[in-house]
Amino acid sequence: MQQEPNQQSPQQQHPPMGSGQTPPPPPPPGYMPMYPPPQKSERGGSMGIIRRVFTGLMAAFLTFSVLLNIYFGAYFASSVSGPIESTYAGSSTATSRIVILPIEGPIDSEMANFVGKALRSLKNNPPQALLLRINSPGGGVSPSDQIWNSLMQFKKDTNVPIISSFGSVAASGGYYIASASDYIVSEPTCITGSIGVIAQAFTLDRMMDKVGVTPETIVSTDSTQKDTLNTFRPWTNEDRTELRVILDSAYERFIKIVDDARPDLDLEQVRKLATGAPYTTNQAIENKLVDAQGYLGDAIAKAVSLAGLPTGSNPKVTIIQQHNPFGFLGSVSQNDSTNITSMFNSEKIRGLAGDLAIPQLEYRMVIK
Repeated sequence: MQQEPNQQSPQQQHPPMGSGQTPPPPPPPGYMPMYPPPQKSERGGSMGIIRRVFTGLMAAFLTFSVLLNIYFGAYFASSVSGPIESTYAGSSTATSRIVILPIEGPIDSEMANFVGKALRSLKNNPPQALLLRINSPGGGVSPSDQIWNSLMQFKKDTNVPIISSFGSVAASGGYYIASASDYIVSEPTCITGSIGVIAQAFTLDRMMDKVGVTPETIVSTDSTQKDTLNTFRPWTNEDRTELRVILDSAYERFIKIVDDARPDLDLEQVRKLATGAPYTTNQAIENKLVDAQGYLGDAIAKAVSLAGLPTGSNPKVTIIQQHNPFGFLGSVSQNDSTNITSMFNSEKIRGLAGDLAIPQLEYRMVIK
């Protein structure tokens, strides 16, 4: 007997079942069985996770890169914009202003560069008075003289009075810079003076012997003194004599600068005081090296008076500093000898090698 279409024999409809089992009902005519989607293999699942993680990392990296570029762009733009002023005290709406210029720490070429930039900036918009806040033991002969010269030129060009306010120490090169001011106010506990010049260097001949290195120095036939102050051999009395000539020249300039700045002292009186000895504030006042004892507020009051501002006026007092934005990255770029970048960059390493190789002339107070 012929079977109808779309019908199956019982053997085709159901596979053999075990005894006692009821066969499932047959599917309806035309039914297409539904199969579950194939499952991803374990390897495919792992690769998908890796792709998602990689995509997320790349997106995070690109976002960070964009933000970092914006950061450095803003930082570079601000770093080349020069020193900026920020309000320190007084009325922010006042038409007259007094600017504080900080001279803090060892005096070196970087500080001289900053002061030069600050004064050029102030020259375009001069204040009624400039107040030097000095807290420095001194430093290099040339940087100290460069700062002094910049201050004198600024005063000549603008006719702005300059007042110095001494903090805890304003000695040697710090006092040299203050000689450009019209009036000096010193805190009661300040150490100042130390008028003199010093040079220190190392001779490396014994160390070379220990290392087993023999340095050779050759000079041209007629430059017989080119080897003077050679650090790779013991110094002779002639070496010390030549260096002292240089020191004496810097010393004579120092006492001439002080003599010109202190009208109550003549050159011989300055020479008697310029033994390199440090002075307390009271001693400096007695010796006419300082005009008055007082703090920063007293120096500001004196600046108001010397500027010819009305008694009781409340000018805006600002402080001018190198622009140092954005926290940590700004701080590591500062003129700070303790930060990591300044300690290990090539320029600092070469400078250190130079410091060891030749005597450095300094207007600096040395505490034994």
